[in-house]
Amino acid sequence: MWIYLINIVILPLYGMFRRRNIGIFIAGMQLFLILAFRDVTVGVDLGNYIGGFNFISELSFSDLCSRLHLVSTADLVYPYSYESGYCVLNWLCGKIGLSFHSFLVIHAAFVVFSVCRFISKYSYKPWMSFCLFIGLGMYEHLFGILRQTLAVAILLYGFDCINSRKWKKFIIIVFLAFTMHRLSIIFVILYFLMNKRITKAVMIKFLAGCTVFLGFSQIFYTRIISNLLRFIGKEGYTQSDFSINNLIITMLLFTILILIFVDFEIFKEKTMNMFMWSFLCSIPIEILGMNNDVFARSIEIFYIAVIILLPNIIRMYGLKIEQNQQVISYLKRTTRQTTLIRLIASLIVYVLMIGLLIYVLKDSVIVPYVLYKGVKL
Repeated sequence: MWIYLINIVILPLYGMFRRRNIGIFIAGMQLFLILAFRDVTVGVDLGNYIGGFNFISELSFSDLCSRLHLVSTADLVYPYSYESGYCVLNWLCGKIGLSFHSFLVIHAAFVVFSVCRFISKYSYKPWMSFCLFIGLGMYEHLFGILRQTLAVAILLYGFDCINSRKWKKFIIIVFLAFTMHRLSIIFVILYFLMNKRITKAVMIKFLAGCTVFLGFSQIFYTRIISNLLRFIGKEGYTQSDFSINNLIITMLLFTILILIFVDFEIFKEKTMNMFMWSFLCSIPIEILGMNNDVFARSIEIFYIAVIILLPNIIRMYGLKIEQNQQVISYLKRTTRQTTLIRLIASLIVYVLMIGLLIYVLKDSVIVPYVLYKGVKL
């Protein structure tokens, strides 16, 4: 467990670099090396993915093409229910002679690079963004939930397209993510929500709607969502066992805290409006996910925005906001009080993420950490 704890504990040190990209590079390299040097047994579902990789690698090109489908999963033997894009990626890696471990290294390199680029471009506090990425369990997903994390990494580029309103490029990105994990299609919602700015009234209405939805979500899941999942071949997601979890309580509490303490003028800025909407979209997904833990994994498609949203809200606290001809500017208004509040808020987030990581790692499949070829740490 210690390798994961050291990984998160030292992250604030990288915020002290004068050139922020140096800190981001080192933090990203840490994440990548831990993933790259792990054994192929460290992570959930890897036994299935190893078998699928070996099976797909042995297919001829014509046999592979005959099995691919645009909407449904590829025609593979049970239990390999993979999207066509993921199959093609496996086949290419296998045919050029790469092992499954090499495939994991490539997967780690792409996902970590995408996350680092995302943080570098949008976060005002990169070290805190990395803490959230690790503490909230998103980093743990990279060890085994390969298709979804690959899809999420692709969708991170979609935020750029939403922000710049490049809809053609956005469609291409969503399509690529869809070929890795079909639930990625729900990301399209965010493109249209950007047309509406978040205000306190909008937030209250949304929160009220989520509270109502919480009451009949099980009926909605069993009668509608389950049938849709069954239609696209995701029978494993159709079983329903509703239970309130700590994550949805935390998300609703975070929304209430924003309502109370945040100046909603910050959402005049397009990126902040975008990330807030992304976070809000994750709430009904998590409400539905309380009916099925496997379906709940799809929350990350929207929830990953929180690694940018929370650090930026803390950094922008107490700033005076002006808007002149659609240009948003933030005037420095730092007092001892605002500086202290930002410091306390940052410390609380940091400590909570370390505590949450320790709690999660107690029963995690990535503990103990095992180096490639079986050396335990």
